[in-house]
Amino acid sequence: MVKAMRKTEILEAAISCAKSVGYQWITLEQVAGECGVSKGTVVHHYGTMVALKRAVLAEAVARNLPDLVAQGLADRNPIALAAPEEVRRAALASLTN
Repeated sequence: MVKAMRKTEILEAAISCAKSVGYQWITLEQVAGECGVSKGTVVHHYGTMVALKRAVLAEAVARNLPDLVAQGLADRNPIALAAPEEVRRAALASLTN
């Protein structure tokens, strides 16, 4: 239970960082600092930054976070490209707002 909670906390911290600096630019150091854990703890739960960034985009799609999904679309990320049409439309509309 605690492990799942920690993983969720790390994902929340990564989403917060991605909203601030862009999902492509988040670093282990930023996420660990935001969450108050070591870089090793982030790696323990997600393995790699690629895996963490995938989790960020998957959660952005699930929550319909248009700014982050738009970044994924611009990056041609497969997770963002596979998002439901209404999520992709909202993401594209966020670019004009």
